[in-house]
Amino acid sequence: MKKVLFITIFFFGLTTLHAQQWVEFSQQDKYKLFLNPALSGSESLLQATIAHRSQYTFLSKRALASQFAEFSMPIFAKNYGIGFRLINDFIAYQRYTLAELTGAYHLNINKSTISFGIGIGISNLSINGNKLRAAGGNYENQLVIHNDEIIPAENSGGISPSFSFGVHYKIASFKLGIAVQNINNPKFKLLKSNLETNISIDRTINAYTSYVIELKNVNIEPMASFNTDFIKHQIQFGILTEINNIYFGLSFRGYTGLNNDALIGTFGLKIKDMIRLGYSYDYNVSFLNKSNFGSHEISISYFLPQKFSTKNKGNVLFNPRYL
Repeated sequence: MKKVLFITIFFFGLTTLHAQQWVEFSQQDKYKLFLNPALSGSESLLQATIAHRSQYTFLSKRALASQFAEFSMPIFAKNYGIGFRLINDFIAYQRYTLAELTGAYHLNINKSTISFGIGIGISNLSINGNKLRAAGGNYENQLVIHNDEIIPAENSGGISPSFSFGVHYKIASFKLGIAVQNINNPKFKLLKSNLETNISIDRTINAYTSYVIELKNVNIEPMASFNTDFIKHQIQFGILTEINNIYFGLSFRGYTGLNNDALIGTFGLKIKDMIRLGYSYDYNVSFLNKSNFGSHEISISYFLPQKFSTKNKGNVLFNPRYL
């Protein structure tokens, strides 16, 4: 895994490099702000979610893992929403973190709602160069000498602003959205390398759609999403079924022989309409299926079941005689 990471990040000694695509989650349809900042406060409920994903388990002793947290609520008579999202992603000795504030405006037109949202945040990318090993390096007696000016000999990284924008449309049981992540292509300079080594994260577009078919005591929701950085493309499509307070689904990520990734099973339940627990398992169908035991993802969400009032009560004046 160390050699794979080295080749990926420092391929042939290039000093301007591109990091991984937008962080991946199998239950992304349940994470509103992960998909789109326009979903901030979109359901008139206070919502908070935390999630953890362990990817390609036992492929390496180093973790390939991602964490996600979000908070969202409406303000000012439901037409506006605010939120916060935190993303933390590990690929062996590389770590990427994003903290972002989001805001949205929800415009009601007849029976439909169109929402616009923006995100403004700070991202950090770091590489623990002390753990990397170069072909011509010297690592005897606990020394770390890479003999390569590009590779830092210790933990090194940088920070960069990050911006996102999204649009979301909903009418009845149909939803459609599109968002642009990392609009400014955040760039990070490894300060502790002898040469100026920069790593950039590509701008990514993700689009998604879903439709809920309501039957007696059963809701069936087919859904699809599409992610691209204009170089690579990936599609995820599936179906989710909800019976009472239990939901389960099956989806597939990939669309060609070279792009096929995983078959995904999802299971979850709701507790008193306030708490939602979710679990998903990815069974790899790519060439990695012989080297790992799949990916696991767990999540928990909390909803405040009190809707925010849309009426302006105005100022209230009390008569001290009747207090």
